[in-house]
Amino acid sequence: MERMNSISPKCNELKHKYDACFNDWFAERFLKGDSEDVCQPIFQLYQECVKKALAEQNIDSSEIDRNIIGTDKDKGNSNSVMLRPVMPIELLAASSFCRMEPSDQSASSAARFDNLEQSLEALIENTRQLCMVASDFQASSQSVLNQKLQAITNGLQDLDSKKSKFHDVKVPIELLEYVDSGKNPQLYTRDCIERTVAKNKELNSKIDQYKKFRCMLLSELTEEFPKETIQYRTIREYPSRP
Repeated sequence: MERMNSISPKCNELKHKYDACFNDWFAERFLKGDSEDVCQPIFQLYQECVKKALAEQNIDSSEIDRNIIGTDKDKGNSNSVMLRPVMPIELLAASSFCRMEPSDQSASSAARFDNLEQSLEALIENTRQLCMVASDFQASSQSVLNQKLQAITNGLQDLDSKKSKFHDVKVPIELLEYVDSGKNPQLYTRDCIERTVAKNKELNSKIDQYKKFRCMLLSELTEEFPKETIQYRTIREYPSRP
């Protein structure tokens, strides 16, 4: 799948390095319980590059670094722009989870998921850029804001047009609840496996107990009703005999 470029061509190399670092960290560290952010140095370099690019476009990025959690802006007012944060990790992980198909899937079937991921990434990137522009809006940013709003509208329309291609994909409601609560979607798979293993142990224990009970019952019946028990076992073992 073609890599998505940064807001500025000058930052493409840093963005691709960070994307590669993040993908490796997410798969090899985060999913295995190691939450240490080893990509932070690259991210800081990329962030500085983006800020410089925004400054060249006369977009003030100072609002991005401001902590508004718990302040009046966080609580919201009628004059502020309220945007719901987008969580690309959860969305992309969820879309990857839906990609579980038989190993003999056709190329066209695989391509539809690649295309969906690309559309999601584009929508997330446009939404992120819109947040940056809207965080400290100025009159000179109006054209950029309009472009991002139009890009997001087109992205949503594109996703809506693709929905007919995924009617056969079933996503558990519990998985969406994991994403909404900010949990790693991969935890859903782990929890399902753990519940299955526990249930399997429980059923195996019951089966073993029933087998022991059957042996004990036959033993007692043989002592009390030897002739009838022999006939019963003969019928059970050789049902075709007269």
